[in-house]
Parts: sequence; structure tokens; C-alpha cells
Amino acid sequence: MSRRLILATLVAILLFPSLMAVPALAGVGEVFDSIYVPERQAPAFVRVITDNVQAWYARWYILSNAKKSIDTTYFIVEDDVFGKAFVGLLLKKAKEGVPIRLMIDARGTKMLARAFLGQDYLQELMQQKGVTIKVYNPIHNALLNLPRDLREPIASNHDKLIICDDEWVITGGRNISSHYFADWKDQPKAYRDTDILMKGTQVTLQARKAFEDEFAYLSNTDIHKDWINFKSRDAELELNRRAMEQYMMGQGLADASGMPSDSSLLEGINEELSKFPAIQGYTGYMPYRGERPYPTFLLDKTSLVAEKNEITPNLIRFIDAAEKKIVIQNPYVVLTDLAKAALVRASGRGVPIYLLTNSPDSTDSLLTQALFVKDWKTTLKDIPTLRVFAYKGPAKIHAKVMVIDDEITVIGTYNMDPMSEQINGEDVAVVRASAFGVQNRLRIENDAKNSVEYKIKLGADGTPEQVVGPSDHVQPAALEAVQRVQMLSFLKPII
Repeated sequence: MSRRLILATLVAILLFPSLMAVPALAGVGEVFDSIYVPERQAPAFVRVITDNVQAWYARWYILSNAKKSIDTTYFIVEDDVFGKAFVGLLLKKAKEGVPIRLMIDARGTKMLARAFLGQDYLQELMQQKGVTIKVYNPIHNALLNLPRDLREPIASNHDKLIICDDEWVITGGRNISSHYFADWKDQPKAYRDTDILMKGTQVTLQARKAFEDEFAYLSNTDIHKDWINFKSRDAELELNRRAMEQYMMGQGLADASGMPSDSSLLEGINEELSKFPAIQGYTGYMPYRGERPYPTFLLDKTSLVAEKNEITPNLIRFIDAAEKKIVIQNPYVVLTDLAKAALVRASGRGVPIYLLTNSPDSTDSLLTQALFVKDWKTTLKDIPTLRVFAYKGPAKIHAKVMVIDDEITVIGTYNMDPMSEQINGEDVAVVRASAFGVQNRLRIENDAKNSVEYKIKLGADGTPEQVVGPSDHVQPAALEAVQRVQMLSFLKPII
């Protein structure tokens, strides 16, 4: 090659960098590594829990074995036998001297959060030293504080976290209620949900920081102990705990001998427990059976009253980095402009997108489903590589899971709607491991076998028309109810 040609080539490279190859977008692994710093973090042992009964066992196990501290927050703690046994177990641990911080949401937990309804159960827990209980953002407080944003009074803490000692964390879609822990043989309409159990110091610290960011919110209401305890709930909570534990151990329903309460109360507890025979296998339960540690971190989003959001921008980054496939299982799909734009970009790169969600047959949110039914055809048109699978029931999808390129798995509380993106507090765990990703993708695809794939064709004017959709599997009365609710579409920003 002549000197002149060499010189011309060098000048071209220096003056015209656009002639060089354009670097590829960062892959999902690079996005993960930009958040997860190996020298400051260590892998965590992780287990995905899709079975309802196993999810209850996991909570019982880490709470029962806590020695140093328990921090827990839930959107819903029901006043059924599971909720009262949960509070009863916290009461037992408090009596053992374990410091406990508990937070419940004012909108999700209606009975236990309110005076003269069920708050006296929490006040019983407050009789113990080292216990702090808060109700998140009660609406009367939010209204009195003249909110900067009219959405602030409805802002909830949607986190579901249990953090024990400096070791254990569990999060995911499940609240504390029989609807989330009953086996589908015992309760066919119970939720199909997903949790992640994590064991590791760094992820525990991240979870505790997420907990404290919401726990410290100044407009939360403290639960105080009764100065005059007209009716002690101690014996009732202990009875629920002991009856639950005995039944879980396979020792049958409890009898009144040795139990700290009257027989009529025990009869009610036993009647409720007897509806859940599948939970009687706790003996010998082990939280891990050969699971491996994987790089894992927790992302947090506070409600808009605190304005911290690690989740939304990072999920968008993962979607923008996807190269092979995006698989999503989510119960409430009301795509925001931000989420839809990211999926449109991924589709434009040719990335297949697979969405499993509820149908009118399986939803527990009529308004959310109304907006989904209204939009699904346009969504399929705008995102050509998208396939939509609508669950047929009778169980209800409640899992919030995303698997990207079989390498990144996101499991947590975050729904694909404006409430999660913009209003509520949420948390998600992010795991980088191909084996774990494939496991979760295959599980979602297996769930999709009990679904209907919605399909469209484009009319001559480009309008999307149904080929297969809700009317092909939903009873007319149920579909009409969903369509009637569509008149409330103006509420989309707060759904």
C-alpha cells in the first residue's frame, strides 16, 4: 500500500468516525453490571416460589427462625386465619425478645389498620417491648397535609417484604391472606403468584433500606398500645398461631386441651383451617434444596410522596437492551406511554415479546381489565412481535415476572400500569443467571397452556380487527360487564 493511500485512510478514520462500525447497544448483561457492583456485592442464594403452600411455608420458616430482627411490610394483611396466625407468630417472636417493625397499607389492609375494626390485634402486638407498627399514608393524613399532587392521598406502599436478621428476604406478589396461600385443589380461584426467597447479606441490606425509606415517611400513622386493654387479643392470636402450626405439621385440628382460649373460638379457627387440607406438609420443610447463589440485587421505588424510583428506568434499560426474547407475566396490564414506547422499540429491533395476563374470566380488577380489553387490538398492531395470552381461570394470575433474553429475571410487586409506574411504592428483585431465567420462562409458558392467544388482522384501512379475542371464550354477561366499565377510561392515570 502506498504512503499516500495509508495517509488518506488515517485521515478518513480521524475526520469521519461515522465511517467506523457503529457499536452495538449494551446487552442485558452490561445493563445488569452497571447496577450490580461485584466488589461491593456478593451473590445471593435464590429460590423462585410459585406454589402457594410453599410460599406460606417459606414465610413461616424465616419468621420462626429469626433471632435478631424482623422487618416486614405488606399491602394486605387479611383478618383471616392466615393473617391472624401471621400476627400471632410476630407476637411470639416479640415475646422472645426479637425487635419487630411492621408496616401495613391504609388502603390495602382495611380491617387491621382501622380503630374499632381490627386494629386492636396490632395493639396487642404493641404491648411487647421492641415493637413498632405503622400504617402507611392514611388518607385523612394525606388530605390534611394539602398534597402537592392530587394522587398523593391514594398513594400506597405496595411492597411485600419480610426481612429477617441480616440473612433472609422474601418478596413477590403475595399478600398475607388465604387467597395467596391456599392450594388450588382447596380453593380453585386462589391466585397464581410468584415469590422469590433470597439469602444473602447485601440483598438483605438493600431490602432493609427499601423498607426504611417508606417506614420513615412522616405522614405514616403509628399504632399505639391500648393504655386500658378492655379486651386482650393475646390469647386469640396465640390460639391462631398454635392451631395453624399444629395443622401445618400434619397433627390435625387442635383440641381445647392446653390451648389458651375458649372452645367456641377454637371451633371457628378449626372450621377455617379445615378448608385447606393441602397445607399439612410443613414437617421437614427446608427453604433450599440444592439452589445455587446468583448475582442478585433489589430495586426499590417509593410512592410518589417520596419520589424515589429505581425500578422504572432500569426496566426500560433492560427492555432496550433485549436481543432475543422478552417474556412477561403480569396481572394488570394498562400500558403507560413510557412502557409501550420501550416495547415498540424492542419490537422494531425484531425482539419477540410474550405477554401472559388475565382475561375477564380470571381478573380480580374489572376496571383494569376493561382498559386492557379496550386496548389489546391496538397494542398488538403497534407492537408487531407481541403475542398476548389471556388466562382462562378459574385461578387468577397475580405474578409480576419478567424474563429478558433468558439471562435476566425480575420478580416483585411491580404491575404494568400507571399505579406501579407513577404512584405506589414497589420493589423487585433482579437475578442474572441463565438457568434461573430459563426456569422462570418455562414456568410462564406452562401457565400459558391454560390461556387463549388473542390475535388480530388488519383491515383494508389498517384498522386492527379481532381474529381471536375475549368474545371467543368469555361468557357474554361477563364481557358486557367489562365493556360497561370502559366508560371510566378517564381514570386510567390512577389505575
